[in-house]
Amino acid sequence: EGKIVTLHNPKTFCIRFPFSYDTVNKVKTLTGKRWNPNGKYWTAPINDFNKQKLEEWGFMFDAYIQQYAHNKPKELVEDELDTKATLRPYQIEGVNWFHTHNGNILLADDQGLGKTVQTITYVNSVKRFPCLIVCPASLKFNWKKEIIKWTGDKSIYICEGRTPSISPAKLRKYHWVIINYDIIAGSSQQKSKAERMQPSWHNTIKDTEMVMMVLDESQNIKNESSKRTKAILSLGKWISGRACLSGTPISNRPMEFYTTIQLIAPTLFPNKYAFGRRYCGPKNNGFGTTYNGATNIDELHQILTSSFMIRRLKTDVLTELPAKQKIDRPVNVTGKP
Repeated sequence: EGKIVTLHNPKTFCIRFPFSYDTVNKVKTLTGKRWNPNGKYWTAPINDFNKQKLEEWGFMFDAYIQQYAHNKPKELVEDELDTKATLRPYQIEGVNWFHTHNGNILLADDQGLGKTVQTITYVNSVKRFPCLIVCPASLKFNWKKEIIKWTGDKSIYICEGRTPSISPAKLRKYHWVIINYDIIAGSSQQKSKAERMQPSWHNTIKDTEMVMMVLDESQNIKNESSKRTKAILSLGKWISGRACLSGTPISNRPMEFYTTIQLIAPTLFPNKYAFGRRYCGPKNNGFGTTYNGATNIDELHQILTSSFMIRRLKTDVLTELPAKQKIDRPVNVTGKP
């Protein structure tokens, strides 16, 4: 019997092979791998990184796994993009990264490269409505302006206040729902009975049955114990498309990025402490283990870019950008200095 990969369940590979220390050490580098001592086989989550590695190591895949590969959506051609924007080639690539990953991505382009227009183009082109946009309060009306600018769609609802004044049935009629991080938790974490009886944005959005959720400035969920992070991870379990936008995706503390991974691809690193030991420079401070460092960052970057993250810097797409322009804006200054 050779090196064989079969389907353990709809989300997991079953990996069998004749014993060899070399193969065992390789399989141990897969994300989310587990040894089953009873069945004498390994399991690992189905994702592009694991599949790519198993192929490189000479494993054979059964027909069901091959079907998984062929079921990915085909890339959209330019005529299929429903947008008023003239997209540059790297932006079309970004839209297709959305599409071929069913919306579950981290778009980590450098600031100014058009993360917003790529996102709007994808959602509008494949009509993933209703779509929830979560962003800082200062960006809510900018998102509304950009949606109207690039699509002409005015079916937009902006959430205001900590208590919703709209029912899920009415909210569901809008294509775009925009909410800020500060109010999305609402009463989802409140403790008193009276507070729990009050409507909350968390529960209203959950009952709206959103199809897509986009987090702008997704570093806002880096604190796993915050109310907003708990509320968003909870909503993510009910929403099939979960995208994050951030120009600074991985800091020198990868553990702060773990919640983003859990939202987009929860099976990629199912064990937080295994992730911490491998990538977060664990140290024992006498009271316990801290994970405030960074180790094996190149390996982590490879896993993320082969799974769900796409990142382009301005230097990467310089030839596609227009020439730098300088515009003089006269401003009237009043008052004394």
